[in-house]
Amino acid sequence: MRSSSSRSGGARAALMGAFAAVVMTVSMLVPGLGASPAQAANITDGFNPGNIVSDANFYDGRALDAGQIQTFLNQRVPRCTIGDPGREAGMKWGETKIASQCLRTYAMSTQSRPANAYCAAYQGRSGESAAQIIARVGQACGISQRVLLLMLEKEQSLVTDTWPTVRQFDIAMGYACPDSGPGNSANCDPTQTGFFQQVYRAAWQLKVYRANPNSYNYKPFQNNRIQWHPNAGCGASTVYISNWATAALYIYTPYRPNQAALNAGWGTGDACSSYGNRNFYNFYKSWFGNPTQSIPVTADIAKYWNARGAGQSVYGFPTAPRAFYTTRYQGGLWLQQFEGGIITTEMRTGKTVGLPFGRIYTHYNGQMGGIRGSLGAPVGEPAQYAANGGGVLQWFQGGFISTSTASNATASMIFGPVYDLYNSPEVGGIYGDLGFPVSAWQSYTGGKLQNFQHGFIAQATGAKTPVFMAEGRIHSAYNSSAIGGIRGRLGYPVKNAQTISAGVVQQEFQKGLLVQRGDQVIEVSGPEFTAYRAAAAAGEPLGAVTAPKRSYTANGGGDLTQFENGVITTERKTGKTGYLTGEHFAHYNGVLGGIYGDYGFPVANPRSYAVNGGGSLQLFQNGLQIVSDRAGTVAAMSYRSPVYARYNEQEGGIYGWLGFPIADEVRSANGTRTQQFQNGTIVVDPQGRASALPQRTSERYLAAGGAGGELGAQQGSPRRYTVQGKGSAWLSLFSGGMIVQADQGGAAATMRYSSPIYRYYNEQAGGIYGSLGYPLGDEVTRSGVVTQQFQGGVLALKDGKVALQPR
Repeated sequence: MRSSSSRSGGARAALMGAFAAVVMTVSMLVPGLGASPAQAANITDGFNPGNIVSDANFYDGRALDAGQIQTFLNQRVPRCTIGDPGREAGMKWGETKIASQCLRTYAMSTQSRPANAYCAAYQGRSGESAAQIIARVGQACGISQRVLLLMLEKEQSLVTDTWPTVRQFDIAMGYACPDSGPGNSANCDPTQTGFFQQVYRAAWQLKVYRANPNSYNYKPFQNNRIQWHPNAGCGASTVYISNWATAALYIYTPYRPNQAALNAGWGTGDACSSYGNRNFYNFYKSWFGNPTQSIPVTADIAKYWNARGAGQSVYGFPTAPRAFYTTRYQGGLWLQQFEGGIITTEMRTGKTVGLPFGRIYTHYNGQMGGIRGSLGAPVGEPAQYAANGGGVLQWFQGGFISTSTASNATASMIFGPVYDLYNSPEVGGIYGDLGFPVSAWQSYTGGKLQNFQHGFIAQATGAKTPVFMAEGRIHSAYNSSAIGGIRGRLGYPVKNAQTISAGVVQQEFQKGLLVQRGDQVIEVSGPEFTAYRAAAAAGEPLGAVTAPKRSYTANGGGDLTQFENGVITTERKTGKTGYLTGEHFAHYNGVLGGIYGDYGFPVANPRSYAVNGGGSLQLFQNGLQIVSDRAGTVAAMSYRSPVYARYNEQEGGIYGWLGFPIADEVRSANGTRTQQFQNGTIVVDPQGRASALPQRTSERYLAAGGAGGELGAQQGSPRRYTVQGKGSAWLSLFSGGMIVQADQGGAAATMRYSSPIYRYYNEQAGGIYGSLGYPLGDEVTRSGVVTQQFQGGVLALKDGKVALQPR
């Protein structure tokens, strides 16, 4: 780096008169950027060798944007004269050539640079203009774009030159060009040439100076010996350098202008005059105003800043005035930007808090929207915590940002349901099982999730509340490649892990369960989980799984998963799944033989019915089982039994007159099958002849010999009749007669169609609708007289004649 000549480093040597003419071309005003160059000889008035430019003005990486820089360059060179006669692009000029364009229209492709200790990452682009390069490099490295423009001018006159050379662009900033050549000329490193390389490396170098003051000869806040000129014979002087920026200028251009250079203003001094730092001051003052003028720090922000060391604190000097902003939080805030961060006063509580540049600031400003984002203003100082490997946490109006030391991750949490869960006694915040957050609350297919050091919090789309999962055996199994986490077969967790009993922990997901029993994790998913939820919805919870799913070969094969209160099975032939619990499970397993019995595997969940006083029915491969709420019984029916065929095909099943079965089928030694129901009995004799009758009717029918007796086979189903004044009764018809079972008294009476008494009753007395009403008993023979009692009297048969006798 060099700048000892009056116009420091232009590729075309210029006489003083020509230089003055060039200066005259930049005398117009630049709206919003500063005043025009002063023409008076005292332009150097106010030059202080120990404070050439303030830190605030030097290190403001947001001083100008690309648009402002482009306007500035256009105004410096209203017309580029490349292409005029004698100035054709590519024309040889000394040891170089005339460039193809001036700085204002210059563009090139830039290369990406990774983030380092001094500059943020720079993403290369094709066809970047000089204005864009200057703006982005300044932002990345935290060097004022004004400083970069001044250095381009003082080193190579690039800002104002109307027909620059290729050489001027190649060594644009004088970077890696020490005055060590013949006659103190520039001795430039050819590996560091090119406009982008020069601008980036010069800005980077200026930051290196500040970060490593002990590595260089000129240090701030102390006395330094500085030469007047590259010729050591010109001597040196002692200068107290009062800030970092001035030290950086001397390291970059290590000469102090002598009084002759200062007296000359823009002109030439004497043989020991140097001009680089004088010209920097002159150009800054004429283009942008006083380079040492301070930005005021006032009110509560000033108290906070001064209490922490003012410009020597982590915040450094202000880079912008204090300004008021409205935010989503009541009262808004005051904010001032500094070299090393921001300081705010939020007006709802009046708290003044600083936020230094660093990981928390980068996250706050880059990912959370800064002061206008959901976090609002900082309300607490960054604080160190030792929990979970240590970290730093800072509170804001709307939540907090933390950096985990152990995980090397910065993340935030917004006040709301996720924060409430995280900060609950069950989770414990940064002191709990989850530890510090290590990612944002992010959207994924099907829901949202935030990762922590030792687990995560997630909320499926449509779920009312978030849930958490801490590291452990369930967490490991869930996130394994076999299950696949939130993208896997179980979906999102929907309940927090629950301790069911000693050593048993269960967590429920959208599509399954994981249960830890000791060292073992058992999965319940797919149709089994559907059945598990159905049991819970029916008020018949299965409890925790007690063993993994197991396959069996009985009844065509199937799978069975055992729970505390029952089982879930899937039969292999059709793939149908069902659960068994409570009375259904007890009867199936204890009486019917379970999966090894004749009924086989269940093929559906129990289903509730309101008929017959309520109950539930469950289907199996080879039958069904019914729980009657009214009777308090459990009974099964085999599809293979003629009893079931009669019940389901002729008597209406559960919707028919018999109601629910209340006992299992009984087979007698002679092959008779009998099954009782709420309202009757089905009997199938050894010859396969079936009857379905009310209980007492069945008893009377069987006593009369059943289908082989004088009544013969049953004709149709029993029917219930109600007659006004007589009550109700069941009438069961047979080929040879009927049996009437009246509610009043509950007796069952037989009437044979061949009996004169039946014919008289039915043809002359009006049957059940007549005055006699229902029969109350069978025919009785005494002393040659046959009688039968009815509700309304007695019919007597004597000598072949039937007569009504009063009761």
